[in-house]
Amino acid sequence: MEIKPIGFIKNAFPTKFGLPRQGIICKSITATLVFEPEYRIAEALRGLSEYSHVWVIWGFSENEIKKFSPTVRPPRLGGNTRMGVFATRSSFRPNSLALSCLQLDGIEKTEKYGHVLHLSGADMMDGTPVYDIKPYLPHIDSIPNAKGGFSTEIEDYTKDVIIPNELLEKLPPHLIPCLKEALAQDPRPSYIEDAERIYGFAFDSFEVKFKVQGKILTVVSIEDCTKHEMTLHHEPFSAIKEGWKTVEMRLCDEKRMMLKIGDTIEFTDRETKEKMLTRVVNLEKFKDFYELYASYGKVEIGYRENEAAHPDDMSQYYSKEDIDRFGTLAITIELL
Repeated sequence: MEIKPIGFIKNAFPTKFGLPRQGIICKSITATLVFEPEYRIAEALRGLSEYSHVWVIWGFSENEIKKFSPTVRPPRLGGNTRMGVFATRSSFRPNSLALSCLQLDGIEKTEKYGHVLHLSGADMMDGTPVYDIKPYLPHIDSIPNAKGGFSTEIEDYTKDVIIPNELLEKLPPHLIPCLKEALAQDPRPSYIEDAERIYGFAFDSFEVKFKVQGKILTVVSIEDCTKHEMTLHHEPFSAIKEGWKTVEMRLCDEKRMMLKIGDTIEFTDRETKEKMLTRVVNLEKFKDFYELYASYGKVEIGYRENEAAHPDDMSQYYSKEDIDRFGTLAITIELL
């Protein structure tokens, strides 16, 4: 059986870090489900507005499972205790599929995307593929006396969130409850306890940094994500535009060191002068292009399936002296 997405998620979380592990407990975290063009048919949604909640079947698009493991280490068990993968909600699953029950806040007809669904309690990142939706039936799906296994025995890990007023003023009012609820769930791996360590993640168009001491989580900075500009030859520009090249490779020089997850990059086609806006979703530094090539598939870095990929191909752009001096940077991006 082959399945394909019926749509994708748009929300304020461009990366996995910061997302709640169970979205339904964070009702302020909203998302919009945008349908693919072939499913933007009003009749397909007839009757859905009569329901308050929906089941959403989606994909762990950021996970690449190379080998099946029958056991996983749930973060909330400290990251050291192994449980059977089918006894957990781990994202490292044979088919990388997920199931979430979300509140349906409304159905809106938009000029750009046709009919979209407004959802709350979402535990998925921006750009997540959605494979199906089904109505939640309370008289069938609700089982009040069901057992919750080890998940009900875990100690309370929620935090008291402190965000100074001068930082709150940087955020649009509608984003504040969403950020507070996400932080209260403590996005850190539960096996990390370092009161001096500062954590950060992209949130909407901002970078949020925080630290944790005991039950208190304190936000230390909220900064605007920065827009950068880069030029590309026509072929890699088209590959990004078509969606199959998702990693841009550069020197990790002073200019690229300024990049942050959540920043936007506007690429310009050298030949046509066409522009394209993307967002940085991951940054990974390497000693050289040999290390970088070994860590990514050739298609995602810009080669076609029938092309040979070799790190020395980058010597036409960068000298060995500069590579040795600065190292290299893999910039994972998504189209906006």
